Amino acid sequence: MGFGERLNFSKLASYTATWTQDVLTNKNLRWLSKLRRGPIRPLGHQVLCVHGAPKYEDLYIVHERDARFALKASRAWITFFGHTHRQEGWFSLGRDHTLVRPNFPSAKGTVRFELALRKNCRYLVNPGSVGRTRDGDWRAAFAVFDDAEAMLTWFRVPYKLLAAQRRIRRANLPEILAIRLRDGS
Repeated sequence: MGFGERLNFSKLASYTATWTQDVLTNKNLRWLSKLRRGPIRPLGHQVLCVHGAPKYEDLYIVHERDARFALKASRAWITFFGHTHRQEGWFSLGRDHTLVRPNFPSAKGTVRFELALRKNCRYLVNPGSVGRTRDGDWRAAFAVFDDAEAMLTWFRVPYKLLAAQRRIRRANLPEILAIRLRDGS
């Protein structure tokens, strides 16, 4: 989505998108403009990466019916999506669809959760979000996909939260942005 396409943004999202556009240098904007728009296939037909859903980039995948729709729309073995910011996924074996979420051993420090991927299943995976995780855990949330080992590993990693909050405040951005980082909301 380009900066000019903000019809469905909240006031806060629109404000921060405008702020971002204003602070980016021309060099940054040129680099961003050269990036491919999604969906993209970094490993051919095996992997698909989308923001929202395979056919609709702004669709939130939240419920099983959303996952069924997305899995039907993608023929990739694994489809990575974002938009909800929540670390979770679905796997499909025939007509059965099962929700999977990482079960981390601790709410502190760096943790990981591994999911062995089966060739006879199809996957829909949200790796998470660095910044606004929306699940109450402030740590950076991301995943690593090892295609050679057929392994997905979700991570939670602490980062310099107070420094990030200070930068938000120094930029005179709305305080709620700093609060959301801390609250993981």
